Amino acid sequence: MHNILITGVSSGLGHALAEVCLERGYRVYATGRHRPSDIEHPNFHFFACDLSDLKSLRACVTEGLQGVDQLEAVILNAGMLGEIKPMVETSVEALKKICDLNVWANKLLLDLLIARELRVKQVIGISSGAAVNASKGWGGYSLSKSALNMLLRLYAHEMPSTHLTALAPGVIDTPMVRYILEEVDETAYPSAGRLKRGPIMTPQEAAKRLVDTIPKLLRYESGAFVDIREMEIYTKEELELFRELEKSVEEGRYKPLAGKELEKEQEIAAQIAKKTIEKRTKKKSLNLRVYEEDIERIKAMALHQGLPYQTFLSSIIHKIATKQIEV
Repeated sequence: MHNILITGVSSGLGHALAEVCLERGYRVYATGRHRPSDIEHPNFHFFACDLSDLKSLRACVTEGLQGVDQLEAVILNAGMLGEIKPMVETSVEALKKICDLNVWANKLLLDLLIARELRVKQVIGISSGAAVNASKGWGGYSLSKSALNMLLRLYAHEMPSTHLTALAPGVIDTPMVRYILEEVDETAYPSAGRLKRGPIMTPQEAAKRLVDTIPKLLRYESGAFVDIREMEIYTKEELELFRELEKSVEEGRYKPLAGKELEKEQEIAAQIAKKTIEKRTKKKSLNLRVYEEDIERIKAMALHQGLPYQTFLSSIIHKIATKQIEV
C-alpha cells in the first residue's frame, strides 16, 4: 500500500483529494487545522497542524509522520487567497501572511522531508494560472503562487530522486472561489467576470482528475509548472489502445485469470510498464539552429508561461512528438 501526504484537508480540494486517495487504496497522511468529521477510514491518518504557524510546523509534521520512511506522493495543497484589492492598498503584513502559508510553509515541509531522508517519489505543489497571469487585484495570491513555482523549480535541483511539479488544477468550487464569485466586483476586477463565466469543477471532479494526472506529470521536467487545462491526460495512442481493449473484452477475446497465473501476468505487465516509463522519461540533448529574432520571440512566450525558454521549447517539441499539436 502506497503512502501519500496531503496538506489542507479540512475542506475544498484537499478534503476531496483525501477521499479519492482512500478510494484508490492509498494510506493517507493528512494535515489541516481541523479534522474532517466525515472521513472515517482505517487508512486515514490525520494530524492537526496550522501550517501558517511556521514556528510549530516542524515539530507538528515530524510527529504526524512518525514511523513513515517512504511517500509515493506529497500534495502541497494548503493555501489561502487573501483579499482581492489593489496592490497599493495591500500591506506588506498581508502579503507576508499569504506567503507564509503558500510559500514558506512548503519550504519548511520540503526541508523536513530532506532532513528525515524520506524516500519521496513525487511532490505536487498546487499552483494556479494566477502565478503567470498578473490580473488586477490578485496581488498576494499571484506573488505567492509565482514564488511557489520557483521554489519547486529550485528544489528540483536539490531533490534529484524526487520529481516535483507546480500544478494548476483549474477552477474549483471552493470557499476561495465562492468569495470571488459572490463578493468581488467584476467591473473593478475583470478577471472575476472571466472566472464566473468559465467552467468550474466540483472538488470531487477536480480531485479525481488530479489523482489520474499524477503519473502523467513524470513526462514533464522536474520543477516544471503545468496547467492541467493545457495538458492531455491521455495521448491519442493511449486512447486508441483503450478503445481496442474495450472492443476485445466485449468480443470475449480475453479470459479472467486467477491465483499464480494472475500474479505471473501482473509481474510481467509491471516490468513492461516500468521499462516503458523509463524509456519515455529518458531525455537526450538536441542541438538546434534558430534565428536570433526567433529566440527573442520564444523567450517572450516562455516568460508569459513562467518557464525557461529551453523548457518551453522542450514542451512544444514533446507535444508535436505525441501529436498533441498537429504539424
